[in-house]
Amino acid sequence: MTCFNNRKNKVNYLFKQFYFAILLALLISIINDFLYGQQKWVWQNPSPQGADMFSAFTITHNRAILTGSGGTIITTNDSITNWKIQRLPKVDWVRNFSFITDNDCWIIGNWYDITLGKNYSKIFKSEDGGLNWQEIAVSINIDFNIYRFDGIEFINDQTGFLLANPSLVNPQDQSEYPGLIFKTEDGGVNWNPIDIGISRKYYQILFIDDSTGLLLSQPYYSSFDFDSNMLHKTVDGGKTWTTNNGVGYGVVNFLNDQHAWAGNYKTTDEGQTWIYQNFNFPSLNYPIDRIYFPDSLIGYAISYKTILKTEDGGNTWFKQKELENGVLQDIKFYDSNIGFVCGFGGLIYFTNDGGQSWNRYGNGVVENIMDVDFIDENIGWAVGSNGCVLHTLNGGKNWNKQNIPSECDSVFFRAITFIDSDKGWITGDNYILNTMNGGIDWQVQLKVNLEVGGRFRDIKFLNDSNGIAVGQLSSFFGPGIFYKTTDGGNNWLKIEYINLPPLDEIFIIDDYIWICGQGILLTSEDRGNSWQTNYFSDFLRYIQFTDIEHGWMSSIDEGAFYITTDGGKSWETTSFYNRFNQFISSFFFFNNNQGIATTFLFCNILSTKDNGINWSYQERLPPAQLNRITFINDTTGWAVGTNGAILKIEGSYFKTNNNLYNYKKTTGNYPNPFNSKTTIYFQLTQPQDVTISIYNLMGECFETFVITNPPKGINEIKWQPKNMVSGIYLIRIHCQEFSEVIKGLLIK
Repeated sequence: MTCFNNRKNKVNYLFKQFYFAILLALLISIINDFLYGQQKWVWQNPSPQGADMFSAFTITHNRAILTGSGGTIITTNDSITNWKIQRLPKVDWVRNFSFITDNDCWIIGNWYDITLGKNYSKIFKSEDGGLNWQEIAVSINIDFNIYRFDGIEFINDQTGFLLANPSLVNPQDQSEYPGLIFKTEDGGVNWNPIDIGISRKYYQILFIDDSTGLLLSQPYYSSFDFDSNMLHKTVDGGKTWTTNNGVGYGVVNFLNDQHAWAGNYKTTDEGQTWIYQNFNFPSLNYPIDRIYFPDSLIGYAISYKTILKTEDGGNTWFKQKELENGVLQDIKFYDSNIGFVCGFGGLIYFTNDGGQSWNRYGNGVVENIMDVDFIDENIGWAVGSNGCVLHTLNGGKNWNKQNIPSECDSVFFRAITFIDSDKGWITGDNYILNTMNGGIDWQVQLKVNLEVGGRFRDIKFLNDSNGIAVGQLSSFFGPGIFYKTTDGGNNWLKIEYINLPPLDEIFIIDDYIWICGQGILLTSEDRGNSWQTNYFSDFLRYIQFTDIEHGWMSSIDEGAFYITTDGGKSWETTSFYNRFNQFISSFFFFNNNQGIATTFLFCNILSTKDNGINWSYQERLPPAQLNRITFINDTTGWAVGTNGAILKIEGSYFKTNNNLYNYKKTTGNYPNPFNSKTTIYFQLTQPQDVTISIYNLMGECFETFVITNPPKGINEIKWQPKNMVSGIYLIRIHCQEFSEVIKGLLIK
């Protein structure tokens, strides 16, 4: 009995120590989050924000509200002079307004929670014209993993209608998952379904009074297309619906109680009959996206980057404004003079003179930005589509376009690299350009003949003489191209490789070079004089090393993520589910363990503290996609992406507080769970003896390692359990500096 009690006391002691360590670490984490977790991404281009804007609504002659991606809501009470920008928490995008007064408004938002793998649709209400919003708790029988809210319409403060469409089902499942309509009579808390017997996608619902309503529908999985839209009508509050003849209907907007427009159709009798008008639009490269008539004669339309106007009811149209860049998404007018258009990249334009002049809210380019390079905290460049080359001298507070040769105005630049404040290179399509004065002047160094779809994809220099440029000769799966220079780019030599696939990314440390691409990794340890080849089953997209041993690669095929600790001789892949089922589009590692990444979908920011084995969700940013993340130190970095997005962060996702304990929690093991072996790592601030002991949950010690005086920094040992059953094991790491208990899961 004494032995049993001693053993029981030992187990209790170990568990107390273990849980005390957990509580202590949790307390430190909470305090650190409060004191040090103030990192923030700030929009630098477009300014003041770049979330895609989808919908606009004019409330009065000087009040408007616009919504977009990232839960963005922008309101103004004095036309375009002052704006309030807000973002609803845990919302991907918001649209579909419903105003019953100038102040009372409802909108819907959608959110995909990657930590749970679930979709959510939400309803928000404002009682001050959109300045403040409150989420409404909704009781509705709907599967948000299949459906999402797509439209909302209230006719008074209690009665409203809601549209829901399938979002994540295949087109062939449309009969099983038709669009849904719900009705509320208690202000949006409880919703009851209405069966209208029409199996289509519902785009807009609009009620003229308590009984009469209109419903705009589309085929499943189609973009907005006038030729496919249909209009339905109810006169009994939504109980029964009839379908109007013809196609070509658009978003319905009423001029008054009698007159309304719906795309190519017009009504003068409260929607009882609709007359088709064959609008005489000028020649356009893209179809008409929206038509809006503020009165019976004057109308406006948008087509891609073009704003059009008619002054005779649509018989003749003329181009009013052609945007330099950006894509328009919506147009709304309060009257024939005051109106807004909005679009991708935060584009908002306002007119108060019937479109004779359109004033932009904010500034900056909205081209897709593909790469960014900074040589210090102030001086940097970014490149992208349509010959876009941007330069900053103040850390990105101001970005200015640089002049390039006119023949490159339409080039899609993919990569940029500078070795100092003067010497730099950019590449894209079939061009390589060079500057010797910081981009004041750019010259074409190389122009090659490539097939359709071919382009250079990356360029890097070891020094001011030796450089490499890679890409693809033709389409995405065509042969690769490889060029090398030893004289700063004055001469580029094509390197011939047999059966070379497309190459995508280059990374260089000292004399070591790695190049990844479609199923291939090229490695050189002698500045590119000789190469070793590794083959993979997927298309490798991004690569980074923190030293000549530790590196990472991401793939666009099946979301694979690879880790090496021996310079790329061997690679281990991590579990897709450790990244919440998300492909990684870009990443950056600060050291051998800590890194951040952005996902291809929804632009989530993830972080890892264990070499990329496991990832934690941090936040979601409004851009559609980030193409590159780079840092110049542990806390200052930039991210660039679609529609001109350039964001800067000054802060860290990895909190430390040197005033709280002389202890830094950089311990762990990977992989975890593990099958046959795992690597245990720990970080020291100075050399000292370290003891590592392995216990089971009963407190039995199976193995002990004593490491004599390991050096300062990250240290690792391999643990290969022998004759041990599957289960959780406690790994105690003890030294003069700290004592830490971590958990490892052995699965056989």
